[in-house]
Amino acid sequence: MTTLQQRIALAAHDLPWGWKSKLAKKCKVSGPSVSDWVSGETATINMEHLFDAAEFFNVSPKWLGTGKGPMRPIGDASWPFDEISLQQWEAAPERVKGKIEGYAQRLISESAQATPEESPQKIAA
Repeated sequence: MTTLQQRIALAAHDLPWGWKSKLAKKCKVSGPSVSDWVSGETATINMEHLFDAAEFFNVSPKWLGTGKGPMRPIGDASWPFDEISLQQWEAAPERVKGKIEGYAQRLISESAQATPEESPQKIAA
């Protein structure tokens, strides 16, 4: 993610309607200020608002502000995925969750048994 606009779009991907006004309230800014962040009209976010916005989105302030580092806070072991939101997971049918867990379990097991010369691409293929 190279722009604030893109990072906000990813962080807000699965948030319910009305999240922009809630973000404005959290950051103590106007709705138009949030709209400027979302539209790309404003390319950066002031430090005074960055930490509140990162907390709102549950993302790393460094990632939100610069695009560098992991999207989720380093110490956040509660959700391991960057591209699948907790909301998407919770909305998925149980049979789909079971398939995903089974697939992940097989990949982890296979990678633990792999010899050093085997690459992750060979294991996943």
